[in-house]
Amino acid sequence: MRPFISYSIQELERLFAESFDRVDALQRLQAELAHRKVPRAKSLAVKVSERLCSLGFGDSETNHSDSVHQNGTINKRRSRQKPSIRPTPEQLACLERFQSGESFKIAAFAGMGKTSTLRLLAESTPRRGIYLAFNKAAASEAAGSFPHTTNCLTTSALAYRAMSRDYSHQKLTDHMNANKLAEILNFRDVRIGQSDLMKSRSLAALVQKTLRNFMYSDSDLIQIDHVPRLGRFGSVKEEFWGPIRLCAFEYAKRVWQKMCDKNDSMPLGFSGYLKLWALSNPVIETDFIFLDEAQDTNPVVKEVLERNAQHLQVVYVGDRHQQIYEWMGAVNAMEELGSNLPECSLTISFRFGQEIADSANKVLQFLGEKRRLSGNPILISCVGATVPDAILARTNATVITELINAIDQGMKPHIASRTKDELERLIKGVIELKAGRPTDVPEWFGFENWSEVIEFVQSGEDENLKTFVNLVQTRSEKQILWALGQTVEAKKADIAFSTAHQAKGLQWRNVRLADDFPASRISRTGKSIALEAEARLFYVAMTRAQECVQFNPATLELFSNRPVTPPSSG
Repeated sequence: MRPFISYSIQELERLFAESFDRVDALQRLQAELAHRKVPRAKSLAVKVSERLCSLGFGDSETNHSDSVHQNGTINKRRSRQKPSIRPTPEQLACLERFQSGESFKIAAFAGMGKTSTLRLLAESTPRRGIYLAFNKAAASEAAGSFPHTTNCLTTSALAYRAMSRDYSHQKLTDHMNANKLAEILNFRDVRIGQSDLMKSRSLAALVQKTLRNFMYSDSDLIQIDHVPRLGRFGSVKEEFWGPIRLCAFEYAKRVWQKMCDKNDSMPLGFSGYLKLWALSNPVIETDFIFLDEAQDTNPVVKEVLERNAQHLQVVYVGDRHQQIYEWMGAVNAMEELGSNLPECSLTISFRFGQEIADSANKVLQFLGEKRRLSGNPILISCVGATVPDAILARTNATVITELINAIDQGMKPHIASRTKDELERLIKGVIELKAGRPTDVPEWFGFENWSEVIEFVQSGEDENLKTFVNLVQTRSEKQILWALGQTVEAKKADIAFSTAHQAKGLQWRNVRLADDFPASRISRTGKSIALEAEARLFYVAMTRAQECVQFNPATLELFSNRPVTPPSSG
């Protein structure tokens, strides 16, 4: 799509003047000028290219590299410092708040330029700071643009830097699978009732999941509530579940002791050393910290930052309506900090125009948001049919279905790396179960073989799991692996695929949402849908688009009005 195809050269020149600090608009203008052959257009194209370079988005700004030492510190080497952008009034308000030295929140809707805002804050001061990113890719990307006075890290890297003083690299980073753990602890199969048997590997996997719940929590000690009732164990009778739960709890405490012992070979892993670092009450030596994606914060990280906020400035940055990882134990720091901290807002999009913003506002209103998101006034966007650059789905099963359809049409597909890793992990579990071996893949937890999985999903307990099982039954794990093997790297692809969860933080020009997002308050199995969680995921997915987004209108209609809360019976 060419949003400026009808513009005259005079209008394009005026657009350039109006878009002097709008990177997205300049990039689209640059794309349009690539189609124009007249000398005046070529001259304008040079000016646009030079301006993008000055903002740090041109080809000349690639002359930097970062070296990461084993202790976790980062050296930044850049050919030159990127100049500051001209701040918007909202960014100026954030800057004023930042210069006060007090901790605060920045509530930024999707596509509001929060990274450029944080870079603006970092460039405004000689103080030293840390930018804590959601994942390694985000940290690496930020390291290329933030000033040398700001270290761009993940929380794991920050913890590793401290813990590597006392623990070996192998102790910190090795992984223990369920089979090995069962062997070390000398586990045996456990009988459940008269005819059922829990394999030693399943018990070991339950212990590992218990430990993970503890390590992600803000608890100082492992609690019996950290033992999860996952997968098949969700339907086990309480009289049998009680002893299993207690057994997993006691073994989890024993394993944690071995993990913490410097002289024991039991590895900590990144979740373990992050927890151990948090329990040491670390004092972070810096002047300020930016916590990105604060709405999906690990509880243990939130507690560490709240303690350190007593002596340094912490800026929590995120969108409370983009919380989509609560099912993994994440907490919404943007909500939980409540009215304790002052808040600034970013409400004007750098990514898309008003039409996408209008649809997003309907979902935000459903979620109780009183502020309105404004589209970029110089960008043209649409909601409707499009030729997509990316297809986003709610479930992994739909990603595979759409992927195979694209391959059948002769397209060269790319699949987001995190989505591909997740699918390969699921298929690994399927292969193990079909071979009669229990797996430590969480989705298949507690099942001894594939027949048990089929029997479980037929009961209708887990609709998402049933969808994936039906896909495996229809397509087979071999065909799914074949389809994943047909994918190419992004720059060679005709189209990209991802789940909505894994697409967070990404963007494409034209996006189509698959038909597996809900269009009714009742699921196909007759159960009520968790509407607020689904609305947040839909909001994340629809705001990945820059120019046009296509989705089922019934889904937006579902989230156009707040659900009626029934009166209390008390």
